[in-house]
This record gives sequence, structure tokens and C-alpha cells, in this order.
Amino acid sequence: RVLVRAEVSSLKCSRAGRVHTVVLSSGYELRCPVVISSVGYLNTFGKLVKPDVTSQLGIPRELSVGPSCGFVMANVGLRGTAEELGLQNSNWWYQPATAQNGFDLFAGLRKYFEEPLPSEAPAMVTFPSVKARDVCSETTTCQVLVMAEHRWFAAHKDEPPGSRSEAYLALKAQWEEKLLKILFEGYPQLRDRVDFVDLSTPLSIEHYLSSPEGGAIGLDFPPERFTSDELWHRLHPRTPVHGLFLTDRKSVVWERG
Repeated sequence: RVLVRAEVSSLKCSRAGRVHTVVLSSGYELRCPVVISSVGYLNTFGKLVKPDVTSQLGIPRELSVGPSCGFVMANVGLRGTAEELGLQNSNWWYQPATAQNGFDLFAGLRKYFEEPLPSEAPAMVTFPSVKARDVCSETTTCQVLVMAEHRWFAAHKDEPPGSRSEAYLALKAQWEEKLLKILFEGYPQLRDRVDFVDLSTPLSIEHYLSSPEGGAIGLDFPPERFTSDELWHRLHPRTPVHGLFLTDRKSVVWERG
């Protein structure tokens, strides 16, 4: 049996620390001896497993490593095939190392994270339909991604998704202009070929993927992720809750020497 669009609200565990029930937001309960969670450590132990269980088993609800950075992403529809638009099956990376900062990438990154909108941004441009070799379509899809902090949009996080304030829409319009400028700098031939633009922010990631603070890749990846014995233990697929396992990129599996 497969359930779709079935949001999980909590996991029930016995007094012995064994998972036995998945509780859906609808109130429906699924009895199960094994649960494999792919929603990440913070969602699993910070939300789904109840505090009395994590306290009993000595499981921290947060870690020393927080959520990763998010993205602002422009999904762009283009009129014309890849051949007509002069596009190849490749990505284009743009880094804020310019003559103004002496081609110092780290200085450019620091400035961007201090003043994101007026500063040069680290970006990637890719063309998913070209990668998929969709040669039958007369249109081409494009994505422009830049790194983005949740705090830049946090003032609007409690507004209802899909009907956020005019201030949020105005902020998105500024980012759309910024991302299209990057696109046209690398691909000037696309300037008059844009059919539509749909822009997402870390708030979009937070809402649709339930990713804490809109982290695009789950937990952040500082060196500590790979050197800390404590993190290795906490992010191991086998958890202290009997029958509960972690999976996906947030889990860490390697042999300890």
C-alpha cells in the first residue's frame, strides 16, 4: 500500500524506545515495526519523535551543525530549440571574482552575503531540457540558481504560501531582475526569447520540501561534518530508537579507523 500527499505529524514509540506507529496529519495511524526516515535529522528528531522519547534516549533535538544555505532559483521558459538558441549540454558557473575586488573570490563572497542584491552573486545557469535531450519541443527550459540565506526573506515566513504580501512579491521581482541579468550576461542571445519566469526562494524550499530554514541540501557541510565523532554517531543510519533508521544525503556512512 502506498500513500501519497500523506503528511506525517509524529512517530509513536514504546516506553522501551521502539517505534511502532506513524501518525499522519489527518489523524490516521499506521502501525509499523520499522520506519525509514528520509526527511533529515532535524525533522526526524526535532519534530516527529516526541521530546520525552529523545530525552529518555539522550538524543539531541538539534545538532552543532545547522541547516545549509538555500537558493533563489529562476525557472525560465525560452522560445526556441537549443539549436536555434545556440545552447549546448553544459552548465555555466558565475563567480563574484572581479577586477573591482582584485579577482578575490572570497572577498566577493563576503560582500555578497553582506549585501546580496547590489553585489555580484555566485550563480549557476543550467538547461534541464537540453540535458534531457528533448529535441521534439520548440521550447527550452533554463534554471538560474544563486545561493541565498533564509534570513533575507524571514520577514515573510509567516505569510500564507501562494498569497504572500506585496512586499514579498516586490522582493522577488528584484531577485528576478538580478538573475535574468546574470543569464543575459552569459547568454545575450536569450534576451528576447524569455516566455515566462517563475522564481523560488528559501521560503519555497521550506514550504514545499519541509526543509528547515529552506536549506537546499539539508544540513550544512562544514569540515566538522566529516571530522566529528559525535556527528558521525548522530547521523548514522541506525538510530537509538529501535526500528527507526535515517536515509538520504543527510546520513553519514563510513568506516571509522
